[in-house]
Amino acid sequence: MVGRRAPLAARDRGMRRARDPQGVSVTGITAGLRGLVAPSEETPVNGPADPAPSPVNAPHTPEERAAAYVKVSESPEFHHLRTKYRGFVFPVTIGALAFYFLYVGLAAYAPGFMSEKVVGNINVGLIFGLLQFVMVFGVTAIYIRYAQRVLDPAATEIRTKMEAEGLR
Repeated sequence: MVGRRAPLAARDRGMRRARDPQGVSVTGITAGLRGLVAPSEETPVNGPADPAPSPVNAPHTPEERAAAYVKVSESPEFHHLRTKYRGFVFPVTIGALAFYFLYVGLAAYAPGFMSEKVVGNINVGLIFGLLQFVMVFGVTAIYIRYAQRVLDPAATEIRTKMEAEGLR
């Protein structure tokens, strides 16, 4: 049986399947946990009994929903959000790739420069390699700040308008 996966029963390591009161198949652990916590009348097991009512003019058919999403994607707010996103991501990606290819190019075509000792046994190549990690974490931190400050508020505004129109 080399190269073949074990049957599902052998893989699940003793997890037996059960059915919850609503007939949904759950693992033995989940079924056991459901028995430990008694559902209250305020919050049923499957979530709230009455979902938030949708507006009267909410799209109901798939075609209406698709048209509503296209309308949102063509809105000036959405275009502004995409412009802000692309205005950050494209230049940063180009800069990060340029720095990476500079590192690879120097390693391939300037091994004498990359092997120059800076301090002790630490050479230029090692510093460039470690700076790759610093660059990745730095770009990630900068993007998180940018997204929280610029992108998330705009996306929240668009989402709020969509939900007001009955889209989720």
